[in-house]
Amino acid sequence: MRRKREPGSNLARQSEMAATQDEVRVKMLLYGPLAVFCGFFAWTTPRSQKAEGWAANLFKEFYGAYPKRGERGPPKPLPDSLIEEWMTFRRKPLKIRLEKPAPLLGKLERPQWELDESGFVRGTLMTPEDFEVDWQHPFK
Repeated sequence: MRRKREPGSNLARQSEMAATQDEVRVKMLLYGPLAVFCGFFAWTTPRSQKAEGWAANLFKEFYGAYPKRGERGPPKPLPDSLIEEWMTFRRKPLKIRLEKPAPLLGKLERPQWELDESGFVRGTLMTPEDFEVDWQHPFK
C-alpha cells in the first residue's frame, strides 16, 4: 500500500537537499582549486583510464572553467568524503530527446505549364512531356 505524502513534503525535501549541497560546495571551495582538482583526480583514478581528463571535466562542472596549470596536481583525496557527497548532489544535465522531424515537403502537385502558341513551355524549348520528374518523390 502506497503511503500518502503530506502536501509540500517534496518541496521541503528538495530545499533540504539544496541546503546540504550548498554546504558541501562551500566546504570544497574552502580547500581551494588545487585540492579540489586533486580530490576529483583521486576519485576518478580507480574508475577510469583517462582519469585526469575526467577530473578536469568535473572541475569545469564545479568551477565553470577548466583547471589552469597551477591548479593541477597528483591524486589526493579530500577529507570527509566531500567529493562523494558532491557527486551525489550534483545536477546532471538533461538529455534532450528529439522527436522524429516533420517532413519538409508534402506531396508536390504537378504544375500547370503555360504553353506558347508553338506548343512549348513558356521560356523554354521543352514540351510538358520532356520533363522527367517524379512529382511524388522529387529528391530521388
